[in-house]
Amino acid sequence: MLDKELNTSFLQSYSQNFARQTTDSFFSRQDHITGKEITSFCDIMQVNLLVLDGLFANWQQETSRLRSPYFDFGAAEVTEALEQFMNTLSRYIKVDREHFAPLVASAAAQTLRLTLKPYDYFRDTFRQMTLQPVALETIKSRLKFFQINKFLLQETVQRLESEGIEEVSADSLMIVFDGVYASRQGDLEKADTLVEAFSRYVPLQLPDLEAAPAKPQTRQSFWVDIEQFASAANQPQQIVAPVTTPVLNTQSGITPLPTGPPPAQPELPTPEPAHPMPVNPEPLNPEPLNPEPVNPAPVNPEPVKVPPVNVILNENFRKEKETLNDRFRGNTADTLAEKHRKQRVDNLRSAISLNQRFLFVKGLFRGDSAAFHQALNDLEQCPDFPSAVQMLQSRYGTTYGWSRESEEYQDFVDLIERKF
Repeated sequence: MLDKELNTSFLQSYSQNFARQTTDSFFSRQDHITGKEITSFCDIMQVNLLVLDGLFANWQQETSRLRSPYFDFGAAEVTEALEQFMNTLSRYIKVDREHFAPLVASAAAQTLRLTLKPYDYFRDTFRQMTLQPVALETIKSRLKFFQINKFLLQETVQRLESEGIEEVSADSLMIVFDGVYASRQGDLEKADTLVEAFSRYVPLQLPDLEAAPAKPQTRQSFWVDIEQFASAANQPQQIVAPVTTPVLNTQSGITPLPTGPPPAQPELPTPEPAHPMPVNPEPLNPEPLNPEPVNPAPVNPEPVKVPPVNVILNENFRKEKETLNDRFRGNTADTLAEKHRKQRVDNLRSAISLNQRFLFVKGLFRGDSAAFHQALNDLEQCPDFPSAVQMLQSRYGTTYGWSRESEEYQDFVDLIERKF
């Protein structure tokens, strides 16, 4: 796994070189490639599998164009016939070099991202899903196209199946995947073996795939700008003579320009002002130096009656304290449902259902699933229930502004109490 960001421009160019090298070698012997030959196209099996994945994705887009508003494609006989047609057609794959090379380039780039950045790869895959819930069988059918880090998607599907879920949205899928990734991060595939396999076709080193750190933007000094402006202002300016517009003559065309000096203009006498202004004229309407306010405030306003603050604060503190005591004390006359709710749990991750996980992440952690899983890890280190509640409130409650009266907070604390 790569700690830094990927160099996307290098990744794209390398994938295209890899596709050019491998397709040149294969298509020098024949003009087309079949489905069986794709599975052994190169020594990197993940590339071959993702080529098939891309081929079938394009195939599904093309077959969707067959649907027409003039026919009932939902009829059982039509559906069965289409499925049989697809199965028959899948046994006769035949691709030429022009259409095969882009599939190889895309598969090579995906394979490197799947190995170096598996979390980003699967998250981007889930984001490409539509807003409508997707059948779990559709996601499960994608497992056959993965070999590297396959367990991440496989265990995500298994957790959804254990919850009895048949359709899942992209948000719920991401939440479950975050839990799997947090618990299995140490089992990810190593990048060295894959980089060595790619290097047998086109030389590749792991540092080549790392993006260079962003350079800080240097801001020019204010005084440098001032000096540039002053220097430009002190440059000698070239005076351009005004262009004289020729005068048209209605009889002989254009009148030639005069060659001698321009005729002298008569000097006009400067008129004297009729009423000279005094040197220090007095203002017409002088403003007073200390004007009185329009609505002066009363000197002794009536005091506003404020209710005693201590009574309200004490009352709120008393109610909150009683609620916590009630929770610690419990109820002696428990119903069957209450006894089931208070059963001890050994592992918080396995005790939290998918719906609860979704509510906790959205309601308590503002959608930050990583913080939610970190909180579960911190809870495992607490020795007892009071210290667990105190840890949650100090580390997360203050940060995310938890309300102790919210339903999500109550359910979360109930689960923690069952653990201790």
